[in-house]
Amino acid sequence: MPFYFESLNYPAAPPPHLEDSVNLGVSRLSAEVNYVNQTCPYAPIVLIGHSQGAMVVSHLLTGATVPALTTSAKNNIRAVALFGDPQYRTGMLTNFVNQPNNGLLSQSLTFPKSSLASYRYWGWPYGATTAEGWVYKVREYCLAGDFFCQSNPNDSSYAIHNSYGQFAGGVAGWIQFLLTDSN
Repeated sequence: MPFYFESLNYPAAPPPHLEDSVNLGVSRLSAEVNYVNQTCPYAPIVLIGHSQGAMVVSHLLTGATVPALTTSAKNNIRAVALFGDPQYRTGMLTNFVNQPNNGLLSQSLTFPKSSLASYRYWGWPYGATTAEGWVYKVREYCLAGDFFCQSNPNDSSYAIHNSYGQFAGGVAGWIQFLLTDSN
């Protein structure tokens, strides 16, 4: 099965231009995902975002901005991995490992983060051997001590925030499972 990887081109900008940057990113990502779905209607779509990119993906999936995803495009989203999201919320079903603190920008959320859990299906969760359950297509990764997703000023060098590569193998296995499982 051929795969195509694409980076989203948008001006990832810090405050005071953050909101405009995220909105432009969401608009461009929405157009791209809808285009891919229209061009290849049976192609599974995988989205991955880090930091502000995670914010862009979260906003897109919740329909928080326009243009929204088509129903067909939403249905073709098979896996989403979010790393170090500044709008991280503790206690969400999509948190891969729940961390105790909310993200640095979690108070600026204009949509319910819990709606990410609507990207799911009933089946055998990854690694499960005994029972069926909800399989969530979204996983949020937030490391303890991350400056942005845990509001930790001690990570001012962003060493923790930029260390999510350690999850690459596990995330790849999880994505492969979601792409090949019979959901």
